[in-house]
Amino acid sequence: MKNMTRISSSVLAAALLVCGLAFTSSCSKENTPQVLFEATFYLGVNPNDAACIYKSGELLYQLGPDSYISGLAVMPDGTVYACGEIQNRSESGEVVSETLAMWKDGQRISKDLGTEYGNHFNKMISAGDKWLCNATLFEAGVPHGIIIENGEVVFRSADNVKFLTMDIGASGDSYVVASEEGTLSLWRISASTREITSTEVIAQSEEGYIWDACLYVGNSDIAVGLNKFNTTDFTTTAYCWVNGGLGLERVEGNSAINSITFFGGYLVLAGHHEKVTLAQDYAEIQTTAVQWVNGYPQDFSYGCTGDSDLRLVMNWNNMFIFQAVEHDGGIQICNNGAALETVNLQYARLSCWDVTVKEKQVTPGV
Repeated sequence: MKNMTRISSSVLAAALLVCGLAFTSSCSKENTPQVLFEATFYLGVNPNDAACIYKSGELLYQLGPDSYISGLAVMPDGTVYACGEIQNRSESGEVVSETLAMWKDGQRISKDLGTEYGNHFNKMISAGDKWLCNATLFEAGVPHGIIIENGEVVFRSADNVKFLTMDIGASGDSYVVASEEGTLSLWRISASTREITSTEVIAQSEEGYIWDACLYVGNSDIAVGLNKFNTTDFTTTAYCWVNGGLGLERVEGNSAINSITFFGGYLVLAGHHEKVTLAQDYAEIQTTAVQWVNGYPQDFSYGCTGDSDLRLVMNWNNMFIFQAVEHDGGIQICNNGAALETVNLQYARLSCWDVTVKEKQVTPGV
């Protein structure tokens, strides 16, 4: 990563209106709506080798050297939890192991979860007064999928299982995308018994490919976004799996999916188009931010510098849809495609976020 530049945004809260289903393309400020609510955004970013949390465009917490933030959750009382990794390096600077780490209001929570290479968290979620996160934990070179609730491990898989992502259903049960011996499956894990209650195969892996995933569990539908990365030519093939008989469908060519949700009956994917150029000793990958609504692409690179990527999309209580665009010049936060906030962080990777929304008192006639 290149050096972090100065934060220029000083917005304290983003104004918004309960949005319709127009799904405006790009991040434009046209047709500014009447103010009815205000949203406060918390962003987990990795600008250098010290992960940071920003609140409404201002630095809130820096998590320490050699850290990477993978997930964060804002609790009802305002407490901010985060999860990620600490990279342990040799004298030459090579990463030799990774320690799973958790933070509360920017301070490290001391937990001994192992320090092997490849350990990593995937996602953090708040559910009422609980916060949960999932991870892949290596022990003697053998991976296990784990779920942590309020700082304690509450589920641990059998050997040779990696967890790629997680979400929580209305019942409180956990859903995870698990990779086991080349098979990618959706698991449902009971909140009360911590037992696996169902599994469904989504895809089969192949030699020479690496998979990652995103997941959204709605009130009646579940959607999984999958990226199949070719380690030879560095291209990515994206797929979407939706329950209810749609199965595994390929997204248009030369694309990748970062985040997925439903909104107003529409399936919404966030990601990018990519162009890969192979040279003798490197591969150059150029990206353009895209949102897909029921399979139709929309350009989200407006106002971006250089490469862009629609990193995150969120359905907030079926009232608002939020998008977070990362580009070489910074980060843009949008509501239904309309720009709300800009953070000038050059070449910083946006990995996670959360948002709080409250009703704004509007004086009649003003």
